[in-house]
Amino acid sequence: IVLTNADSQAQRKKNKSSREERKKREATFYFTEGVKYYILAEPDFDAEDMDRALMLFTKSLESDSENDAAYFKIATILAGRGNLDDALINAQKALELDDQNQYYYTLNADILTRKSNFAEAAQVYERMIAQLEGTDEYLFDLATLYLYQGDYNQALDTYDRAEQVFGIQPELIRQKQKIYLKQNDLDKAIDEGVKLANAFPGEVPFVMALAEIFVSNKREKDAIPYLEELLQISPNNPEARLMLSKIYQNTGDAKKATQNM
Repeated sequence: IVLTNADSQAQRKKNKSSREERKKREATFYFTEGVKYYILAEPDFDAEDMDRALMLFTKSLESDSENDAAYFKIATILAGRGNLDDALINAQKALELDDQNQYYYTLNADILTRKSNFAEAAQVYERMIAQLEGTDEYLFDLATLYLYQGDYNQALDTYDRAEQVFGIQPELIRQKQKIYLKQNDLDKAIDEGVKLANAFPGEVPFVMALAEIFVSNKREKDAIPYLEELLQISPNNPEARLMLSKIYQNTGDAKKATQNM
């Protein structure tokens, strides 16, 4: 049998393809076995089973260096053990190989946050939210990261973005109020309180919180209409009635103070 050059090239390609397929099968086998031990170890993070899982995920990468899932699992294990530097390297590699996986972004952001790299963690969330649909819920985590950096304006912008998506949320409004009060912007803090009280009429905690802001900033009279409206809806509310009585007493209206006792 006489082999031509073309035959030799075809044989080499076939052999290469066969080797690559075998490597892929090996990688899949090791990864699957690693997942088994990971699941066994996960409830109490059993060290022995987790060691086996880590070893098998590493062997999977030896057979397929582009197995993003193996990098992710290794990063998760290392992060769980507090080895944040090596965990980050593996997490970043997983994200580099697949930038459409939400869990790869959140793992990177979590590790960076634990390393106090808040600016980099914020960048990861920004990138994820921009690229992947259905990740707007992480706007709240992103805002927190801006707060950690003392970047109040960015935090406010992020909360505004969240409000556009999710509507008026009590915790979101409270966070914005806290920021405005830190910035000594009382008017905007009050505006947020008014927005919340109007969005949830009759909700005692929201009206009382707004009234307390007025009282603590020597604007007691501004609290009166909100307390009066609340008492029309909930006339037996002792907290609101007591506050209203004190306000009338402090502003010199003894008759109304007595009526609200």
